[in-house]
Amino acid sequence: MEALTRFQTYLKEYPLKLASIQLELYKKLKKKENNQQLRLIIINLYIQLERYKEALVELEEAYDIDPNFTQIYYILSTLYKKNVNSPIIKEIFEKAFKNNIQDDSILDCLPKIYEDEKNYEKCILLYKARLEKDPSQLYLYKTLATYYEKNRQYDDAATTYQTLAKKSPDVTEECAKKCESIIKLNPMNFRIRKITIELYFKGINPEKAITHSHDLLKIDPTYIKESKRIHKEALTSYPNNEAIILSLATQLIESTDYAESCHYLQTLHKKTTLDKEKIKEKLNTILYYHPAQIMALHLLAEIQLSENNIKDALLTIKRTLKIPENYPKKTIDLLEELLKNKESDTQPIINILAELHFQDENYDKCLNYCQQITAEEYKIKTIILKTKIATINSNKKEEKILISTLISTYPHHPDTHEFLLENYKITIETDITKLIKEEKTETTKLALGL
Repeated sequence: MEALTRFQTYLKEYPLKLASIQLELYKKLKKKENNQQLRLIIINLYIQLERYKEALVELEEAYDIDPNFTQIYYILSTLYKKNVNSPIIKEIFEKAFKNNIQDDSILDCLPKIYEDEKNYEKCILLYKARLEKDPSQLYLYKTLATYYEKNRQYDDAATTYQTLAKKSPDVTEECAKKCESIIKLNPMNFRIRKITIELYFKGINPEKAITHSHDLLKIDPTYIKESKRIHKEALTSYPNNEAIILSLATQLIESTDYAESCHYLQTLHKKTTLDKEKIKEKLNTILYYHPAQIMALHLLAEIQLSENNIKDALLTIKRTLKIPENYPKKTIDLLEELLKNKESDTQPIINILAELHFQDENYDKCLNYCQQITAEEYKIKTIILKTKIATINSNKKEEKILISTLISTYPHHPDTHEFLLENYKITIETDITKLIKEEKTETTKLALGL
């Protein structure tokens, strides 16, 4: 290209000599029309003197002769950057791209032309075509998604970011943020919200995913089933993540899956340092809607005992005594350990342990705790428990004595009436009617409501 440099230097001093120089060059070109280097000199001289129209004619000719002559595309790109806005530039680039010529100048400039025209549809088609030819070029997905956004094809933009995240996990959180920004443009698009949630869970930012999940549930309650599934999948990656477990437990409560919610709340209690007040709040919500949910009562009592909140724990345990399920051994162990370490006011604990062991069918231990009860307020319960055990053991003599004691000691106590009326229904088979006849006092008749 030394000749070009000499011509350019000469024309700087004598610009009017262009016509004579070009005439000589065209004479040579006529002898060998396929001489692209010579044509290139002519083109550059036209450009130097801003004779762009003539330059473009020659560039079009050069393309027709050899579309693979890549310097054509570099010059066309340079002209476009100089604001030489000619349909010839776009036309040549489009022909070349269609013919699978992947020159950098084309790939850089053609999208810019479309974008300046605000023809985002053409940009999209261009990048989709490039991805079809080479899906490994990951940056193309990001550019394609950007053009989808500009063309207001928000679903396609989010899907493209989702695809990019699958192919390149390192950019997952970045893709999630892009989808998050799309939500602001199209807030009622539930699908984009779901993609954002999925990407944040995969992008090691579960807290963001949970926030978006809660937002979506507010406007689309039917999402709850899918949300629970996604939360459970996330737990395979973050098994001890407090936020995910608490969010899942909350959603399970909302869908009335109380037992499963208790399972996850139990996990929170055992494996995390989460504030126990949050767990208790969820348990109390369950018990508000389902007062007899035994797992919730068990766990609430366990937490209260772990906090040394004996008073509330015993009240919670009492709520379980009429529920026909065995109390977990762990709670009995906790109460017995507590009994060993407690120096005063052990009677409430002993009373509860007696009832729990009865419920657990451990009658020897129940009787043992009954023997330790000295507080007057619990003695009636002791007699009733002993009577029940005597009935179970078919010890009619002991049963008779205990009922007599109950009637004579607590004739007007509601527990006496309740127990004897209930027992009367069952003990037709245990000859209790004979026992009643033998007890001919007015007190007995009053107690039985006869």
